[in-house]
Amino acid sequence: MTRIDIEAQENPIGTKYKEKLNDGFYVYVPRRLKIKDSFIMVFQEKLEELAIDGSMTATEWRVFSYVVAQSAFENFIHINQTKVSEKLGVSKANISRAFKRLIDLKIIEKITHDNISGYRLNYEIGWKGKASNLKSHMKDKRNAEHEKIIQIAKHAREAKKAAESNDAANKEPEIITEQGDVDVPTNDVPC
Repeated sequence: MTRIDIEAQENPIGTKYKEKLNDGFYVYVPRRLKIKDSFIMVFQEKLEELAIDGSMTATEWRVFSYVVAQSAFENFIHINQTKVSEKLGVSKANISRAFKRLIDLKIIEKITHDNISGYRLNYEIGWKGKASNLKSHMKDKRNAEHEKIIQIAKHAREAKKAAESNDAANKEPEIITEQGDVDVPTNDVPC
């Protein structure tokens, strides 16, 4: 039996492999996988960090899992806490605490746009959408963080200038004598 015959028996034409003639040999290339269910990319390192940290309660993990499952494109989460409470069979108060904790851990962020509020999954945890949009989002976040740092530094410079000018205004005036000595008046009264 020739090599071609052996490969044909292992991967017969019409199976899940696609045949292709390449330099006189049939090469079987798997067909592209078609996914019918929705999916999200999750970054394993971040999940591992959360698991090792161990500070999340069972309810927080359940809410996290449900929220990730409900993420829409660009990581937007269009769901209210009441619906999460009903779906998970957990009290609204516990769901509210879990959402607050997920926000504190920077797993999700609360967003407001045009008087509409909602949540967004942190892109460092996972991403639903095009990889090119993730790169763009990461770049925008870095630029926003850089701009924030610039604003903080500018504010610090302005505060320092204001403090220096305030110190100068409160400083006793210096008097220069004819000999060029500097005489600083004091409040001491001569006896």
